[in-house]
Amino acid sequence: MSGDWREDCERRRETYADLREQQQGAGGLDEKAIASAIDCYERPPDGKFVPVTYASKGIPDNSVRYIAVALDGKEGGRELRDCAAEVTAELIQSQGLEAYINPKDTLHITIFHTGRPEKPEWHRPLNAVETAQEKATMTELVASTGFSKGTFKVVVDDVVLASSGVLLLLMSAPDGMPTPVDELRAKCRATFTNATFKQATYVLHTSLARLVSVESVNNDQLREAVKSASAKLKGMTATLRTVWYVEETSMMSCHAFGGSVTDIANKYLSVTSICLTGSE
Repeated sequence: MSGDWREDCERRRETYADLREQQQGAGGLDEKAIASAIDCYERPPDGKFVPVTYASKGIPDNSVRYIAVALDGKEGGRELRDCAAEVTAELIQSQGLEAYINPKDTLHITIFHTGRPEKPEWHRPLNAVETAQEKATMTELVASTGFSKGTFKVVVDDVVLASSGVLLLLMSAPDGMPTPVDELRAKCRATFTNATFKQATYVLHTSLARLVSVESVNNDQLREAVKSASAKLKGMTATLRTVWYVEETSMMSCHAFGGSVTDIANKYLSVTSICLTGSE
């Protein structure tokens, strides 16, 4: 297993290089992929996009579950989160983009999904006993990694806009070495062997926003604006300690619209987010 997660780290550099090349390429944005994202959102009278519920798509509650590292904490996490949110809002507004911006209190690095929404066979809901067992297993796995020592330190590598229209904050360890996230992902793969669907593997990234339209987008101008955004965040560092167990019930939204990570019910989403590694 150790070789497995160290290989993930090696592939991270290649993946980031591919994302940068994708952003600089002549192909620009994938209009079809971006147009399809609009189905994930509603647009109330106030004009702000709101993720639709999984229930409205026929996906049962407690079907989409994952663990994630919160961009939070006194050791640079909150500063990074707040700066990333500010830079994102400035970018979207300055370019007049149609986009869903992830609320700053939901910003995270996804570690591992035990249920995904894309296909019926990927999102079997759990009952209460199964959910408790899954949480307990995740807690044990987290405790067996470097998270237990508070050693998950990140530095911002870049901000890139993927061709899919997702604005990504890319991070790595300051020394470029493997991280507790790589270790934990490998342990999750070995433990949850039925979770054979697409997983976050090589990247340490946070999704900041998602474009839902490319009308009136100037690719060259947008590319330069993303470079400027990246320059404002590049080199920021943080030690991240909080791991969430998330039961997501609205499209790609973590616990959006709840007041905090412990908020378990609101109009658009019900979420159980527990701090598996202790709070600061």
